[in-house]
Amino acid sequence: MGKQFDRVCSLDNLVLAYKRAFRKRSRPGPDSISWLDINPNREEYILELQTQLLSEEFAPSFPAIETKSYPCGSINKVITYDVLNVRERLVEYAIKEVSSLYEEVFLPFSCAYRKGKDEKLLMQLVEDALFEGYIYFTSVDIKSFFGSIDRRILEKEILDFTKDEKLVTLIKRCLFLEDEKTGIMPGHVLSPLLSNVFLHPVDVELQGMRVIRYGDNYIFPQTDDTKWLEKAEIVSCVLQKRNLQLNQGKTRLLIEPNPKNILLD
Repeated sequence: MGKQFDRVCSLDNLVLAYKRAFRKRSRPGPDSISWLDINPNREEYILELQTQLLSEEFAPSFPAIETKSYPCGSINKVITYDVLNVRERLVEYAIKEVSSLYEEVFLPFSCAYRKGKDEKLLMQLVEDALFEGYIYFTSVDIKSFFGSIDRRILEKEILDFTKDEKLVTLIKRCLFLEDEKTGIMPGHVLSPLLSNVFLHPVDVELQGMRVIRYGDNYIFPQTDDTKWLEKAEIVSCVLQKRNLQLNQGKTRLLIEPNPKNILLD
């Protein structure tokens, strides 16, 4: 135990995480300290952070909570998310650097929040299915996904992935998983990765079917328009094992969708 945790805390990994985070240049968090503020003394800053991590004395500060609206098809979608301090973002980037090694475990049809597997892969998989004669697509969405994640199940899945209790403890601290609430907040560097970890067992159960997943959207290419409600029911049963529900309002059958807009159709 502790092998993955030690890799997270290694100086090389922290430096690499800092470089990646600095390139993103996220805005300051609640403490108003920016990346440009710490950059002149980054070596000292990273060493001090490493000491806190290795001694297990690292205690993340509470994030600010903000809400924003953005267009999603014909409606505006509103999300609430955490705004982290630079220090907390750096630690989550360091965890992500090591946890990304588990990318090879995820299945090929999972194409969101993954390096080299994004909207382009989604469009390619849809185009391939259309070319092969799959002109009907059952599209299902998970209701309030991030807010419905069962933290107890998530903790078990993280441990199964990392095999490292010390790393699990650090992740729980970063995302404040110790409290009793359900869900994880968007805005964390780790939220997208952990959403894939949480849904991986669902992917495994569904992999016998022709399926594409983008985030919390499952898409099933079909050659005809029959049994699409049965597919939605299968997904619903699998999701219930993880205390998730299908968004009935977004369960629909698409016919020859535009690959660029399949999530909005």
